[in-house]
Amino acid sequence: MAFFTSARPSYPPVDIWMSKRGDAGWSEPTKLEPPISSDADEFEVAISRNGTLYFSSTREGGQGDIDIYRARLVDGGYPTIENLGPPINTSSGDDLPYIAPDESYLIFASDRPDGLGNRDLYISFQADGAWTEAKNLGPPINSEYWDIYPSVSPDGKYLFFTKEGELAKHRGFGRLLGQCGVHRPFEGDPLTLTPLVTGRSVKYSGCRT
Repeated sequence: MAFFTSARPSYPPVDIWMSKRGDAGWSEPTKLEPPISSDADEFEVAISRNGTLYFSSTREGGQGDIDIYRARLVDGGYPTIENLGPPINTSSGDDLPYIAPDESYLIFASDRPDGLGNRDLYISFQADGAWTEAKNLGPPINSEYWDIYPSVSPDGKYLFFTKEGELAKHRGFGRLLGQCGVHRPFEGDPLTLTPLVTGRSVKYSGCRT
């Protein structure tokens, strides 16, 4: 099963869609029903091992312009959603969630005032059903530019993220995909990866532990 976002057949809005894989291949995608879908935009869906969805939405009633929401799988569907609230969501923009398979931690992007640049990556840990105060991952992951779209490798050893801004432009590319060890604390030296996409629009870079 795969979840993704799409503006099909036209924008607005952006919604979350699902496709199931069978013996004949992938099924025709279907849009998730309300309350996940709305008249607003739903972005960047992530899923935990037990089927819980984490996504960002610009719907009304949030803490800021865009918030992170959670929808638990119940009897094969998603009957309710919940705004994660503070300390995850703030009056700033909080989005682009990555959730650990066991939901023990959440990595997301935010433009809150204590950041280093246009958008930084933060991490919060879940204990006894509550989220800890979100911590800025700091340099070398975060910078004065856009550090966004986090994703962790299945073995939990690497954090992949996208870096956008003047740094990428100065190197002749519009976007950098970074890689960094996910071990706590998040530290490492710069590492440039072999480009997976040819051309001058994408380059891969990051750090390692």
